[in-house]
Amino acid sequence: AVATYAVGLEHLNQKAFRFGEGFIGQAAENQKPIYLDDLPPQNAIIASGIAEMSGRCLLAMPLLFNDSVQGVLEIIRFHPLQPREMNLLTTLNRTVAATLQNIRNNEHNRQLLEELQRQTEQMRAQEEEMRQNMEELQSTQEQIEHSREELLRYKTFVDSFINNTDDTIFIIDRNYDILLANNTLKDRFRKEGIELREGVHLPDVIGQEHFLNVWKERYDRAFAGERFEFTQERQVGERSLYVKASVFPVYNEQYGVIGCSVVSKDISEYKNSVIRVQELEEEVENLRSENAKLRDKGAQ
Repeated sequence: AVATYAVGLEHLNQKAFRFGEGFIGQAAENQKPIYLDDLPPQNAIIASGIAEMSGRCLLAMPLLFNDSVQGVLEIIRFHPLQPREMNLLTTLNRTVAATLQNIRNNEHNRQLLEELQRQTEQMRAQEEEMRQNMEELQSTQEQIEHSREELLRYKTFVDSFINNTDDTIFIIDRNYDILLANNTLKDRFRKEGIELREGVHLPDVIGQEHFLNVWKERYDRAFAGERFEFTQERQVGERSLYVKASVFPVYNEQYGVIGCSVVSKDISEYKNSVIRVQELEEEVENLRSENAKLRDKGAQ
């Protein structure tokens, strides 16, 4: 029940009906009016401003629009309906049903409009979020591009620095994998038939035994944070080559020592010059000693 007149809602025993339930439900299900004109006195109470009286006549008329039940109009009267009153109600039936249909359509349209507005607002919010995301993405891409350019510029400087020298330079990580090697070192290994490249495990290049016996201890010292230098002699044919190596730990602010770098300089010319000077000094000293002996003999 959605509306009443001359009867209080408190007098209604039932406020909702299913199809086929009671007079109202039967009228809706059959789509035909139900008219009773001899009701028992206790069946319906009609209230006025000053009294309540029993109705004797009941009409349950389905409100039809395009063969669709829009509702049921129930009328209780003191006297039976006259033919002209029934005709009037039949005529009003279509108007009321059409009005109810329009109200439902308007309500449905209103709900659709509200849903459309809600979806529009959501789309606007999503568009704004997408716009912000696009701006952030563009900013991120610009930062990445800037970082890439900086990295390329930095790499150019690094390549220029490490490759424009006769010294050998390389860096390894704590797994003894080569992270970086300059062209001088690569050329030196290439002459020995070894193609040196980044990412190679160093023991596989210089040999496991040589790595364990000579180099591992030096790298581990650098991994422990020590900086040091050493000179190494290497025999190549009849020549003695001397290399001075500087070993440095490579740090990361977050993780500490993450590897080590090794810079080796060929000091053979300098070392051979020092050795030659020492030899000459020894020869001079020997000559002085021989001269002193000769002078002693001449004095005798």
